[in-house]
Amino acid sequence: MESLDQYMQLVSEVLPSLLRGAGITVLVTAASLAICVVAGVLVAVLRLSAWRPLRLLTAGYVELMRIFPVLTLLFLLYFGLPEFGVRMSALQASIMGLSIWGVAYLSEIYRGGIESIDHGQMEAAMALGMQRSGAMRHVVLPQSIRVVLPALVNFAIGLLKYSSVASTIGVLELMYNGRAFGQATYRGMEVMLMVAAIYLAMSLPLAMLAGRLQRHLGRHVHVAAR
Repeated sequence: MESLDQYMQLVSEVLPSLLRGAGITVLVTAASLAICVVAGVLVAVLRLSAWRPLRLLTAGYVELMRIFPVLTLLFLLYFGLPEFGVRMSALQASIMGLSIWGVAYLSEIYRGGIESIDHGQMEAAMALGMQRSGAMRHVVLPQSIRVVLPALVNFAIGLLKYSSVASTIGVLELMYNGRAFGQATYRGMEVMLMVAAIYLAMSLPLAMLAGRLQRHLGRHVHVAAR
């Protein structure tokens, strides 16, 4: 019972700070995700552009981000840009870095969704007098967004976990606070178990949402096929 009392005392001391860090984690994730959702669509559309130099430029960006570690990107933004007179706070640098990296990955999800839509729908819209850009915006994109929703939710879960790299440049998010308290109390295992439980509590609803969306869309596809 004594060890249980000690553990409960540790929880009462550490949990408030961990929850504050979780709030910063949610902020970093939500801000980065908002940028990725909007910019990812733009990059995906540009990758499908009829203008070859634009396709090559966006393809190069996507391939570069695939091989570029997000941690290195954060270091370049936070420690490298000040040498050129551009200064950002650690929070701003983490959001910007995760966004630049995440847009490349999310654009590929979008591109797959766009290419899954029957090309005949684009041709039909243009035959009715719509411009290619208008057909993409009003006909193809709304359908492709619905297709990629489960993958988008899974991407959000991954982004939530990747946000822990923000701790390396001093953002007081969940992992930063967990590591700090683990070192201060010499009870790193117990503190990290609490950190893991909080990450699970934040990720599980998103995982359940992704599962429900996949089942829901699967039923619609099955009904359509019939």
